Amino acid sequence: MCRTVDAAIVWHVDTFDENSASIFLRTALAAARKAAEISRSYYAGNFTVTTKEDLTPVTQADVECEQAIRQIILDEFPNHGFFGEETGRTRADAEYLWLVDPIDGTKGFVRQYPFFSTQIALMHDGEIVLGVSSGTMMDELAWAEKGEGAWLNGARLEVSSIDDPDRAAVSTGNLKSLAGMPSVTSSNALIAFAATGTSITTISWRRARSRPWSNQTSTYWISPRCRLS
Repeated sequence: MCRTVDAAIVWHVDTFDENSASIFLRTALAAARKAAEISRSYYAGNFTVTTKEDLTPVTQADVECEQAIRQIILDEFPNHGFFGEETGRTRADAEYLWLVDPIDGTKGFVRQYPFFSTQIALMHDGEIVLGVSSGTMMDELAWAEKGEGAWLNGARLEVSSIDDPDRAAVSTGNLKSLAGMPSVTSSNALIAFAATGTSITTISWRRARSRPWSNQTSTYWISPRCRLS
């Protein structure tokens, strides 16, 4: 949690206590852990791969992970909506809508590259209020919830004190997708966007309109202060 004192942000850095977390976050974490069990069981390569209409691969692991996530979430919140990459939409106009990419990075997964993750986000009336990202093979579980900060494996996350773009590192994600956006016409434009948190959020949000399950979680990590308050 945080409070404002003379226009300064004061953070209380505590060890994360999952028992005191919201039921939304506890459910999302449980779903992410179950998906991690499933994706690990398939990681050795014992699965079939098919190609979707958009020419991206999908595996048994993708489908089973999403089915498990869907069941855990909707068992707890039967009136919530669900929008998954593999199983589609259920009650997409609900007050609460869960957005899920069971394996973000399937192309790497099928080649036994460890750089894939499970992405789970929750929207309330169109606003992202929670995000969970599980880097299964890296043993990294990260999450953020509105008003509660961002965490990695139970430790609170804070941004670097570096505020000079010349000294900073920028992670752009999928350059091919970014390059196709009207707002990003050159590498200089991309660097300009990277200099402000609000602009990065804008990039993520615009791309999220067509692929919400893949982008909502990452969008939620970014705010003008690079912290959630």
